[in-house]
Parts: sequence; C-alpha cells; structure tokens
Amino acid sequence: MLTRAEFERRYTAMPNLKKAELIEGIVYMASPLRFEPHAEPHADLMGWLLAAFQNTAL
Repeated sequence: MLTRAEFERRYTAMPNLKKAELIEGIVYMASPLRFEPHAEPHADLMGWLLAAFQNTAL
C-alpha cells in the first residue's frame, strides 16, 4: 500500500501523467485511449444510425 506522501512524490516526478488517483493506498489510472480506434467505429455507428433514421417512416 502506498502512502499519500509517496504517491504525491511519484505523481510529481511524472509530468506526462494526466491523471492518477490514490484510493485507500491503491493507485488507479485510466486506460490510455487513442482517438482513431475510438472515433472511427463511433463515426461508422453514427452514419449507420443516420441512414436508418432517414429511411424509416415516422
């Protein structure tokens, strides 16, 4: 388990780190997410939904 002082020392020593949290002595960090692998499927889904909406009678 990590102390708050040690966590802050390590966090300060890593300027490229965007976000990390210390919760009850355990460090939690978000998984890195690249734009393209997320954006491309999202754009495809939005296009499919738009086409489905335009071709559906209300």
